[in-house]
Amino acid sequence: MLELAHICVARDGRSLFKPCSLSVESGQVGTIMGPSGLGKTSLLHALVKPEPGLVLEGVVRLDGIERPTEGPLLGCAHTVFQEPMLFPHLSVGDNLAFGLARRVRAMGG
Repeated sequence: MLELAHICVARDGRSLFKPCSLSVESGQVGTIMGPSGLGKTSLLHALVKPEPGLVLEGVVRLDGIERPTEGPLLGCAHTVFQEPMLFPHLSVGDNLAFGLARRVRAMGG
């Protein structure tokens, strides 16, 4: 389970959004949605691939173990780009299945 409690991301000392919380059970898929510029990608970057100038505040737990907010949580989050990046020859379901199949292979399945 991934738990984010009172999470906020700051860039250059300015909070990008109000603190929020999220829990994603093992085997579930969580999504973060909102208007462009809100800080969704910055949150994922702060969790997965820290960048200079981004500060993650709050509590991050992975399988009940609190993780440091300055370290990456590689392998548990992915970005879906805002630009249409679908394979035009595949259906919506096939496009989703393509991404999920890559994840299963990466997990050794």
